[in-house]
Amino acid sequence: MPKVIYKSQVVSVGEFAAEFFEENIMVFFGKQAPAELQEHAIVLEHNRPPTKDIAVGDNIILDDHALTVTAIGPLVNENFRNLGHLVVKLNAGDTPEMDGDLNVAGEHVFNPKSGSILRIIKARKGLFKRRENVNN
Repeated sequence: MPKVIYKSQVVSVGEFAAEFFEENIMVFFGKQAPAELQEHAIVLEHNRPPTKDIAVGDNIILDDHALTVTAIGPLVNENFRNLGHLVVKLNAGDTPEMDGDLNVAGEHVFNPKSGSILRIIKARKGLFKRRENVNN
């Protein structure tokens, strides 16, 4: 059975969040974020942090749409734990452009709404090898 390490409800979608969607990016913040940040983000209830760190191979699921993590910047987990902040880039890249980027692969379906559910599912061991370990 898949291990859910995070689950939260979307409480609102900021007025300018769709501008990021056009660039294949979803920006999340917890509801505790300042209003000026919430205007540009998908705002999560974010009552509790994930039970484990997000890692390559994990699945980010928004409603019924799954995305697989392909790369993770060194600040992603800290930002997410503390602020509910994620910058999800649908580019399937194996190297994040910025320290706070979470690269994912999957179908481009960005239609979050109030009441949508964000889940993060831990990858089963052995199903996903980090790119740098493939040839070892």
